[in-house]
Parts: sequence; structure tokens; C-alpha cells
Amino acid sequence: MQSIRRYYNEKSGTYDSQFETLYYKVYDAITWKYTGPYVPTNPQSLVLDAGGGTGRWSVRIAKKGCKVVLVDISDRMLAQAQARIDREKLHDRVIMKKANILDLDYPDETFDLVFCEHTLFLFPDISHVVKELTRVLKKNSTMIISAQNKYTMAMTYLPDDPKKKQWN
Repeated sequence: MQSIRRYYNEKSGTYDSQFETLYYKVYDAITWKYTGPYVPTNPQSLVLDAGGGTGRWSVRIAKKGCKVVLVDISDRMLAQAQARIDREKLHDRVIMKKANILDLDYPDETFDLVFCEHTLFLFPDISHVVKELTRVLKKNSTMIISAQNKYTMAMTYLPDDPKKKQWN
């Protein structure tokens, strides 16, 4: 987890720039088309954005009317998310928490929806992640998890500056 935290802390300042590419614009449009209808609009509903990074999905979800808990392991990604939440004036709808999604500090059946996008590939055994996310999801509720292909995973590990040395 330490190397993941370090990677995303380093990448946080430029992380969102990748989503300006045509690939991600299409990906995001398709993702939202099929995700949006599952997002609760009740202001009392609580959604978990697991590994939510800079909050790009948390904002969209919160704008539907529910409350969102964004958890991420990277302090700097959370700082970027806080800036986004501030710009969007969603302080009353989005709660941010530094946490490891393998060990969430929430009781069983807390969330009305669990959303986990571009995160599972970081874990050697995704069954542990899914088990923990299922634990905090209310019975008969929806969990939305994206699974990446090799192209997307490779894009994640490319350096911003190819001449810069990569760490493990």
C-alpha cells in the first residue's frame, strides 16, 4: 500500500489531465450513462466512492442529490478532491476520508450504493476488496465496479515525463 500511496501522491497534481483525452471522454460518457440511473437521489442516501481519488465521480454522484463518502489512501489526491468539492460548493454533500478500502471503518450495511472505479487493478487479490465493499453495502443495494483492460492499466503507469526515472 505504501508504493500505491506514494505513486498517487506524486501523480495527484496532473492526474485529472488524462481525463481530457478522447478515450476518457468517451469512457466517462458511457460510464455515466449506465451508472447515473443507479445513483440515489434521496438526500438521506449514502454512497461510497471507494478509491475516489480527486473526486471526479463523487461530484457527479453528489449532484444527483445524495451524500457521498469519498475514501482514498493518498493525502494529495484527497487535497485535489477537496479543491474540487470547494469549487463545486458541495461541502454538505461530500465527506472525504483517508482510508484503505481493504479495511473500512464503517459498520456493516452502511451504504446505499458502492462505486469503485479504476481501483481494483491495484490489489493482488481483488476478492478481499470486493468482500470489504460488500460488507459495507446495504442488502439488496447496488455495487458498481469498473474492471480495466490492459491498455487502461498501462496508461496509469506511464510517467508524466518519460525521461523521469520510475520507482517501484
